[in-house]
Amino acid sequence: MDSQLEVFFEKIKVEMEKQTITLTNTLMTTLESKLKPILEENIQMKSEIEKLQKRVNYFENQKRKSNLVIYGLNEEEKSSLELLSTFKNIVHKELNIELFDQEITKIHRLGRAQGELPRPVLISFGNYWKRLEILKNKKKFRAISISEDFSKETLEKRKALKEKLDMERKKGNYAYIKGDTLIVKSNKNTDKRKRDNTVSPPHTKESGETKITPQSKFSKVDAFSLMRQRVTPKLNKNNC
Repeated sequence: MDSQLEVFFEKIKVEMEKQTITLTNTLMTTLESKLKPILEENIQMKSEIEKLQKRVNYFENQKRKSNLVIYGLNEEEKSSLELLSTFKNIVHKELNIELFDQEITKIHRLGRAQGELPRPVLISFGNYWKRLEILKNKKKFRAISISEDFSKETLEKRKALKEKLDMERKKGNYAYIKGDTLIVKSNKNTDKRKRDNTVSPPHTKESGETKITPQSKFSKVDAFSLMRQRVTPKLNKNNC
């Protein structure tokens, strides 16, 4: 009698598990049909937002293209005219480049004064070619240093690429960061076997150069397929 009850309860248990799995699959299918359009719309919206962010960042950098940022310039001036005069003298002395007042549209310090360290200086050029000439010779400066003016997003990307830049240079490759992209040129003198055994990060090739850019923020995951994979084995086991 006891054995018959055990068999009876076991059959009920198996049947309840089958019904539970069937009900779960039905609910998942219903949820998937309801949520799928919403998920697709959400992914599309994220993609559009990412495109808009790239466009905003592009225009922001274009607006800053006539600027340079100066570091290490002693903060002793009493006016913007004195600041401009100091910078003009340094450029003429160290680069032998004549800079005229009418070639500058604005110059000022960035941020609030903090301690004894001089604040960076933002300078905007009306003459783009004079700016380019100064930028090309920036390594000749001894008293100050100069960099391009980038948006906050581009600065973060450049900072993230710094580690990869150092790694490529340690491999013996010629590498530099242009905008928010790491440009790598292989060194022909580097041992070929070392290059073949090196796993390169995701990249695209263009004109013999390797461009490494930060990965996309968004990826699609099919949660429903994952849940089905977990439920189906139980059903097959019970059917056996």
